[in-house]
Amino acid sequence: MKPQKHALISLTLSLASLFAGVTVTEASPLQDGEAAYRRGDLTTAIELWQESVQRHQENPLEQAKALSNLALAYQQVGEFALAKKSIADSLELLETLPPSLNRAAVFGQALNTRGHLEMLQGETELANSTFQAAIAAYDRAGEEMKRLRAQLNQVQVLIELGQYYQARKILVTVNQSLQSQPDSLLKAKALAQFGELLQLVGELDRAQSFLEESLAVAETLNAPDQMSITLMALGNVARSRYERGDEEALAEGLRFYQKAAETTISPTVALQARVNAFELALAGDRALTSLSEQIQQDLSSLPLSRPLLYAQIRFATLLPAHQTAQAIALLNDAAQKAETLRDRRSQSYALGEWGALLEQQGQSEAALTLTQQA
Repeated sequence: MKPQKHALISLTLSLASLFAGVTVTEASPLQDGEAAYRRGDLTTAIELWQESVQRHQENPLEQAKALSNLALAYQQVGEFALAKKSIADSLELLETLPPSLNRAAVFGQALNTRGHLEMLQGETELANSTFQAAIAAYDRAGEEMKRLRAQLNQVQVLIELGQYYQARKILVTVNQSLQSQPDSLLKAKALAQFGELLQLVGELDRAQSFLEESLAVAETLNAPDQMSITLMALGNVARSRYERGDEEALAEGLRFYQKAAETTISPTVALQARVNAFELALAGDRALTSLSEQIQQDLSSLPLSRPLLYAQIRFATLLPAHQTAQAIALLNDAAQKAETLRDRRSQSYALGEWGALLEQQGQSEAALTLTQQA
C-alpha cells in the first residue's frame, strides 16, 4: 500500500504537541529548551536539554523528562541513533521508580516520543502498540486531555495502516469529548484529522465542514502550524473535487496549498504543500518550473526523515518523461537514504516506484529485480 498524502501532515502536527506532558514551575533548562524548540532553534534546545539531563542526576523523574524531550529534538535533526538511545534511557529510568501519578504522566510523554520515532522509521505496527501504551499510562495518571492527544496519535497510525473504521471510531469519541471544551490546538487537531479521514473515504462535503471548523479554531488561536496543516487538508479536498470533474476546484486547491506553504513555520510541512501543489498543477497543465526548483532546493536542504523521503519519492514519480533520468536519480537516492534510516517501508516504496518507471521504459528485467527487492 502506497503512503497517503496525509502521512507527513499528521506526524508534523503531533511532534509539536508532545510538550503538554511537561510541567515546570520555574525557569529551568527544561523550560528554556521547550521555548527554543518552539521557535525552531533545535541546536539550543538540544544543548539546554543536555544540561537538564546532567543537572537532574539526583532526580530521575526530571531527568526522564529531559531525555524524552532530547529524543524529540534529535528526531527533528535526523539523529535517530541518538534519539533512540535517549528515549530508551528515559524509559529505563522510569522503570526504576515506584508507581505514582507523576511517573505515569511522564511515561505517557516518553511513550509518545518513542511512538513518533517508530513512525518516522517505518515501524508502524510497533508505533500502534506504543501509542496504546501511552494511552494506558495517561489513563493511570488521570490525564484526560493528554490521553485524548495520545488517541489522536494512534489515529495517525491507524490511517497509515489503512484501518479507517477503527480510526473513525476513535475520532468520533475524541471529538465528542472536546465538543464542550474551549477552543484549543487539540480541538483544532481532532477536527482536522476527522476532516482528513472523511476526505480519504470520499465524504467531501463533511470533510470540508470539519476542516473549515478546524481552521476557524486555529485562526482564533493564531496557531500558524495548525492553520497550514488544515489548509493543506482543504487543498486535498479541492483536489478530490477536481478529480470528480469540478474544474473550479483546481485553482482553489492551488490557493490552499500556496497559503499552507506560506503560513507554516515548518519547512517540512511547506515541502509537503509544494509537492501537493506540484501534483495538482501538473494535472491541470499549469506552469511548474519555479515550483519544481523550490521543491528540489527543499529536498537538498532539509534533515533526513521519513516524511522527507515520502515527499522526494512522490516528487520523482510526478516528473515528466523528459526528466526520467532525474526521477531515477531521486528514487535511487531515496532508497539509499531509507537504508541509512533503516526505514524498510520507505525503501520498499522507493524501489517499487523505481521498478515501475523502468518497466515503462521497457527495461523489464531490471524492473523485476527492483520489484522483487521492494
